[in-house]
Amino acid sequence: TTHLVLMNKSLLYFILLLSIFSFSQSGRLNKKIYTKNDGLELDFIATMCLDDDGFLWLGGVNYNIRTIVVNKQKLALQRFDGNTFHNIPLPVLEEPVTKIAQIYKRTDGKFYIKAITAFEHILFLFDPITTKFTRINTKGHYLGSTQLSNVFKYNFKDYVLSQKKQEITVNILLKDLSLKPIFSFTNNELSLIHI
Repeated sequence: TTHLVLMNKSLLYFILLLSIFSFSQSGRLNKKIYTKNDGLELDFIATMCLDDDGFLWLGGVNYNIRTIVVNKQKLALQRFDGNTFHNIPLPVLEEPVTKIAQIYKRTDGKFYIKAITAFEHILFLFDPITTKFTRINTKGHYLGSTQLSNVFKYNFKDYVLSQKKQEITVNILLKDLSLKPIFSFTNNELSLIHI
């Protein structure tokens, strides 16, 4: 009789386990398309990143904010919590930001934000918890506009290429937000780093 009771319990557990698997794999997938009516203000999403708390951060272009269109709108970084879009205003600069080209998450959870104006590329450190932007000095000892590659990781260090006229420099991004040049080179046929 104990053998029969154990067999009935095993059968009951097997049926319970089978029903859980069948309900959990129903194959239903919900799809929702978000628009400006939902708060999505970007016309073109160029970059996105998940923070440590699971929020989705979006950057890109809003075609109403261009240098040829005069208006008071400013481009914002957008955070999506699964239901609602929230705008995080970018710092005020001499030239307005026309595109957020990259959101790169560091190992500590903060982001490098590559922003583009009509004349140059700008790099910020952004804390998604405090929403504080810190501008990173990428000009070095040169005058004039700076072009930047996307930030990338190699051997556990963050790097960015910077370009002034024909000179391209490979830089390590240090924890104190300074750039440490590793080496530079020139290419007379190359005018911009691929964005």
